[in-house]
Amino acid sequence: MSFFRRHGPGWWIRFFGLALLDGIVIALIPTLWEQRATVALVCILVGAAGINYIFLSSRTIPIRWLVPGLFFLALMMLWPIVFTVYIALTNWSTGNFITKDQAIDRLTEGGAYLIETEDSPLAAMYLYRDPSIPTTRLDPIADLKLLVVTDLGEFFYGSPRLRTAPAPDEPELECCVSPRVDEEHAARLGAESLAELNAVDEDGDGIPETIGGHAKLRLLDIGTVSGVLDQLVLDVPGRGQARARTFSSAVLAEQRFVYDRARDALIDRLNDDALCPAQGASFVCAERRVDPGWREFQGFDNFTRIVGDERIRTPFLRIFVWNVIFAAAVVLLQLSLGMALALTLDDRRMKGRGLYRSLLLIPWAAPGFIVILVWRGLLNPSFGPVNNQLEARWLADLSRSTWPRWLVAVALVACAAVLIWMASGMLRRRRWFATFFSLVGAAVVAWFVYKILGPGFAVRNVGIPWVQPGDWFWSKVAVIVVTMWQGFPYFFLICTGALQAIPSEMKEAAKVDGASPFQVFWKVTFPLLMVGIAPLLIASFAFNFNAFVNIFLLTAGGPPVAGYAVPFGETDILISFVFNLAVESGRGGQYALAAAATFFIFFIVATISAISFRFTRRLEEIYGSL
Repeated sequence: MSFFRRHGPGWWIRFFGLALLDGIVIALIPTLWEQRATVALVCILVGAAGINYIFLSSRTIPIRWLVPGLFFLALMMLWPIVFTVYIALTNWSTGNFITKDQAIDRLTEGGAYLIETEDSPLAAMYLYRDPSIPTTRLDPIADLKLLVVTDLGEFFYGSPRLRTAPAPDEPELECCVSPRVDEEHAARLGAESLAELNAVDEDGDGIPETIGGHAKLRLLDIGTVSGVLDQLVLDVPGRGQARARTFSSAVLAEQRFVYDRARDALIDRLNDDALCPAQGASFVCAERRVDPGWREFQGFDNFTRIVGDERIRTPFLRIFVWNVIFAAAVVLLQLSLGMALALTLDDRRMKGRGLYRSLLLIPWAAPGFIVILVWRGLLNPSFGPVNNQLEARWLADLSRSTWPRWLVAVALVACAAVLIWMASGMLRRRRWFATFFSLVGAAVVAWFVYKILGPGFAVRNVGIPWVQPGDWFWSKVAVIVVTMWQGFPYFFLICTGALQAIPSEMKEAAKVDGASPFQVFWKVTFPLLMVGIAPLLIASFAFNFNAFVNIFLLTAGGPPVAGYAVPFGETDILISFVFNLAVESGRGGQYALAAAATFFIFFIVATISAISFRFTRRLEEIYGSL
C-alpha cells in the first residue's frame, strides 16, 4: 500500500501511457517484420525506446516538455522529407510500386495471368450446403461449399466466390493437399484428406454425400444458385482457379507464369514454356514488359535524367523562367496596387475610410478555391461576362435606343465637367498624378459622348481566349491578373499598417525642404515602407512561386505543349509540372522523377530567398536607424 501512496497520479498516468505505447509497438513488430518494412520498424523501435528513456529517467525532465513538439515535427516534416528522398532515389512509378517478391507473387499466384483455353482441363464439380441454414436471395452463395475433382484424382474443397468479387491475396482451402504444389502453398490447402473433415461416402462412389455437416446438393436443389452458377470461382493456392462451366463441371484455369528462382526468370506456359528474364525492374516476355514490375534503388539517376535529358531539361528550364516571371509579376502588381490603395486611403480627410478598407479585404477573405472557379466562369471565351462587356453590346443597344440620347450625353458632359474641375484643383496643389488621371477620365467621357451622339457603338466579336482552349499569351495574362486580384488586399493591409508607423514629422520636414509629393513618397515613404515589408515580399514571392491552386483550377496548366518526354503546358509552374508528373501525366505516375524535381524547386526557392534576405539586411542597415 505504501508503494501506491509513494507515487502520485502523474506517475501512474505516465506509467500507463508508456505501457500503452509499448503495447502498440510490440503489436506492430510482427506486421512490420512480415512486410519487411525494416526502416519503419527501426524508426519505431528507436523512437519508442527514446520516449521510454525520457519519461523514466530523472535526468531528462526538461526534455519531456519538448517531446510532443518533436514528435509532430518528425511526423509532419522530417518523415515526408526522408520519404521524398527515398522515392527520388528509386524508380517508384506506375507499375513499380511493390517489391520484387510481391511482384513475383502477383504474377504467379494472382488472378491477372490465368490460362483458360479450349484445351484447359475440365474437372468434376459438386456443390454442398448446410441444410439447416435457409438460403436467401440477397446472398445466394452464403454457406456454399464447392468440391472440385480433377482427372488426376485431386480434391479441392472450400468456399467459392463470385467472379465479380476481388480475389483474396492469399487464398486458402479446407482440403486437400496436392502433390503438384510446393510446400509454401501446401500449407494453405487445408486438411490432407476429406476424412479429416468428417466426410461420409454412403454409396461408395468416391464422392461424399456430406462433408462436415454440409450436404451435397441434388440437381433439383441446384436451382437455388442457378442465377450465379456461371460466376462461381474457387481459388486454389499454387494452381489458379476452378471456374464453374455447368452444373457438374468446372474448368481449371492455371497460372500462366511459373517463377524459376535459379535463373531469376518466369516460365511462360502460354508460349511453350518460353523464358521471361528479369531486365531492369520487370520481367520481359517476347520483348514486352510484364506488369507489375518492382521498385529498386537507382541512386541519382532521376536527378541526372532531369539535368542530362534534353526532352526533360528544356521543359524544366522553360517552366522555371515562366515561374519566376509569374511570381515576380504577381508580387510587383500586388504590391503596387496594394500600396497605391493604402496611400489613397491614408488621407485623413477622406470620409468612410473604414468602409472602403473593409470592402477591399473581400478578395483576400473569400475562399480561394471558390474565387478561382468564379473567375474561370467570368473569363470563359464564349459565354464569360468579361468578353461580353468587351464586345460592348450594351453600348451598341444604348446608341440604337429610341429614347432621347441627349439625356445620356448631358449626364456624361456633366461628369466630364466635374473631372476637369477636379483636375484644375489638383493642378493648383501640384498633384500631378491626380491631375493626369482626372484629365484621362474626362477624355474618356468625351469619347463616350462622341460615340453616342455620332456614329454609335459597334458590336465587336472579341472572343479573347483567356482560359483553355486559348493561346499562351492571354492564358498567362489571365493567371497573372487573377492571382494579383486575389492577393493585393494582403499588401494593402500591411502597407496600411506600415504607413501608420512612419513619423509624420519626416514627411513634413521633406515638404519644408521643398520636396514635391512624388519626391516625398520616393525618398521618404517608400524606403521606410520597404524596411518593414521587404521580408513579406520574399514570403509572398515564395508563396506565389508555388501557387498551384490558381494554375490548376484556372487553366489546368494549358494550353498544352507537345513534343517532349514529360507533359506540361504554357501556364504550368514548377509545382503543377511536378503534379502532372506524379498524377496526371497520362502515361502513368512518374513519382520518383517528380520527387527529384521537388529538390530542384526547393534549392531554387532557397537561393532566391537567400539573395533577397541579403538585400533586406542592406535596407535595414541604411534605413533601420531612421
